[in-house]
Order: sequence, then C-alpha cells, then structure tokens
Amino acid sequence: MFNLDPNIRLIVLNNKKSEIHGHRGCRGYFPENTIEGFIHALRFDIEAIELDVVVSKDHQVLVSHEPYMHHKKCLWPNLQPITKKEEAVLLIYQMSYKEISAFDCGLLAHPDYPQLKTVKAYKPLLSEVIQTIELACYESKRKPIVYNIEIKSDALLIGKVQPDYEVYARLVLNVIASFPIESRVIIQSFDKQLLNTIFKMNNLIPLSLLIEDAQDPFIHIEELGFKPSILASHYIYLNAEQIAQLKAEKVKVFAFTVNEIKDIKKMLAWGVDAIITDYPDVAISCL
Repeated sequence: MFNLDPNIRLIVLNNKKSEIHGHRGCRGYFPENTIEGFIHALRFDIEAIELDVVVSKDHQVLVSHEPYMHHKKCLWPNLQPITKKEEAVLLIYQMSYKEISAFDCGLLAHPDYPQLKTVKAYKPLLSEVIQTIELACYESKRKPIVYNIEIKSDALLIGKVQPDYEVYARLVLNVIASFPIESRVIIQSFDKQLLNTIFKMNNLIPLSLLIEDAQDPFIHIEELGFKPSILASHYIYLNAEQIAQLKAEKVKVFAFTVNEIKDIKKMLAWGVDAIITDYPDVAISCL
C-alpha cells in the first residue's frame, strides 16, 4: 500500500561521517509520527527514523509525541477542532486504541512548518509502523533503516498517562522483539529511571540519554548510573570540547533538532555522530 515511488531517486552519499535521522519522520514536510511522514522520509538517504511512543489504556504501544490529543495537531473523529481545555480529558493512557485511532492527526496545518503537506492520518501502532517501513524498504531495495525510538516517560505521571516502568519497558521491548530489527534499534529517553529499567531487561539495545539543559553532560551520565551508548542533546547546549570528551569516553553524540544550515554545518564540523532534523534533505545537502 505504501510502496516507495520508483521514480524518486534516493540521494546516495559516500564517506559520510555523521548520520542523518529524520525527526518524527520528516516533520517539516509531512505530519509528524504518521505512516505518511515515515514513508516520505524513506525517500531520502537517511540512516534512521526518529519517533516517539506512548501507551494506550489497553496497553497498545503507539506512536505519538504527546500522551494526549494535542489541539494544534489533532481533530475530533468528526473533524471538529480540539480545544486546549479538552486536551486534559483526551489522555491516551485513558483511551482504548480503537478510540485513539478515530481521531485525525494529519489535516491541520502548522504555522511553524509552511511546507507541511496536510493529509488525513492517525496515530499508528508501533508494530504497524515497523511492519510498513520494513516492507517499503524491502520492496524498494532500500537499505534497512534504523529505528530511533523515544519512550515518553515521567515518574510523576505513572498511573495517569503511562504504566509503571517495568510494564512500559516490557511492552515496548515485546514489540521490538516481534520483528528481526533488534540490531537496528536505539531507545532514547529523558527519563533516567526508564533507561535503567530497559538496561536491566535488555543490555544489547543501544540506549540514548536525552538532555536539554546546560548542565555538564557527564553529570547527567553520573546520575544515570551507567554509561549510555549515546548522549543526545539539544544542539544549543553542545560545544566542541564536550563532544570530543564524550567521544573519547566511547559515548556517541547526537544533536537535535537541527534545521538551519549554519547550525547543521557547525554540528558537522564539531563531529557529532548524528543529526536529528525535521528537514533530512537540508542536512544531506550540508554533507
């Protein structure tokens, strides 16, 4: 159903030093975290697709950045607008996946993304995303993609918008284990306790600690309690010295969300291992 257009040529690059990861698919061009956006992202020669997961009331792992229906991104099943106040009662963890999938999350334009193509879309299951992407890569003879999966988690929200850590971790790991992709998966999170839970259950999957502040990244790693495979930071908090120090400690450095050419070039010059971007083609052009 979602075969890649054979007339669209993949951009082939040689000797790349930094990977390009499509942020929530390719958020600059298609609705974020949707099948349509992920399929479009595959048209570029990116190494990975970055996506976010949450859990429904019936313990389905689905792809969504927020644990609720965002009023700027989704519409009621009858396509009426969702108000900011209504978000509070539209918590994904309090809804069945059948209820969730009836909402539209692709028809709203976004003022921050003028090139965004609006299409009818819904919040898909993680299993559906993987199955669709794997089939699309196979049928188009595209190189296999890496899945950079962010688990949205917060200890203060357990029981309200997410299950406890062990249940949450097991649900996500079970979906991953149902496909032959474990060697092509990264799990990332801001929640250090969640990463610890994953690490105890499966220490083979590379784990990425997300940070978004000016605190020394080595303090974050010390708080984590083990050395992650990757430290992913908002690019504005990175500097060349820290990147060099982290890489000397065998910790890869990912920069997010890097969209401007001048910032992409700076991150490339500093030697980050991956750039997570809303505009994969722009980042590729900088390489």
